Amino acid sequence: MLLIMEVIIIILFIIFARMNTADIVTGDALWTQRYSAFQDVNVMIVVGFGFLMTFIKRYSWSALAYTFFINAIIVQTYILLKSFWQRVWNGFSQQGTFILVDQVLITESSYAVASALIAFGALIGRIGPRELLLIGWVQMVGYSLNELVVDQSINAFDAGGSMTIHAFGAYFGLTVSLILSHKIAPVSKPESNYISNIVAMIGTLFLWLFWPSFNFGAFA
Repeated sequence: MLLIMEVIIIILFIIFARMNTADIVTGDALWTQRYSAFQDVNVMIVVGFGFLMTFIKRYSWSALAYTFFINAIIVQTYILLKSFWQRVWNGFSQQGTFILVDQVLITESSYAVASALIAFGALIGRIGPRELLLIGWVQMVGYSLNELVVDQSINAFDAGGSMTIHAFGAYFGLTVSLILSHKIAPVSKPESNYISNIVAMIGTLFLWLFWPSFNFGAFA
């Protein structure tokens, strides 16, 4: 299933996506600042969230691997879905022919990964990669639409993504967890130990240290 969907995504990118090099050509100084912020946000996603998810000792390695897996899939999915909803919302005739992939859009896709990982925090140890893949795709449909509603309909200044990223991811994860509780009974009680807590603390510190870049990223 993953192979089929990845082939479809690659085909869609080839047909509809193009790189936006305008800022690079014009030497926009803000582009350089955003690139630095993008690097910091990626550290937060891969290292911060990745090691934060290791707090359950039996699922430390799988949680870390699933973090990388979510990052790779959601970045691609979000770019396509965000552009789709923008065209539905504003009219296909008012949008350009191609999806222009630039620094802001890539950073925003990392924010989408953060929302997916927040939801994943409520599901560690309950689902495998196949279920995680389906849940991630479903979440991105709602996440990208909710982001558009907050930004363009409500016109809210969502500093740090409090509504679109954190609240949406938390409630989505809790909703999925509630649904799964009626379908799948836990086989063991989640437990942590000294090592797993220390490693999770390292992830927490990375999230805290790079938080200013997270706020700056695509909101500048």
